[in-house]
Amino acid sequence: MRYTHGSRKRVHQALECLGYGTPNTSAIERRNGTARRRSAHPVRKSLAFSRRPDTKLALDWWGVTVYNWCRAHRSLRYPLMPPMGKKKYQPQTPAMALGLANHLFTVREILLS
Repeated sequence: MRYTHGSRKRVHQALECLGYGTPNTSAIERRNGTARRRSAHPVRKSLAFSRRPDTKLALDWWGVTVYNWCRAHRSLRYPLMPPMGKKKYQPQTPAMALGLANHLFTVREILLS
């Protein structure tokens, strides 16, 4: 198996903490697909700003920020008791699920903070 980030020992320690024995290729590829879909820069390698390491790193971190703080994930939603009209579920971001935020942030809020 080839590891692109981290050492073999560190990857296995992280997997052990999560209760997994081997890396989940499906989950890794799903995350890569989501990142590619949300940012066209890795796809358009012919553009100069796509190849600059500092710009690529900034775009990657921006994508992670929006993904974790601004985008509600359907798998993290929880049912409202009682439902409010047609609204049956409360949306959540990963940051909300971890208790780091109490509301969905907008991109404007992130940029102005």
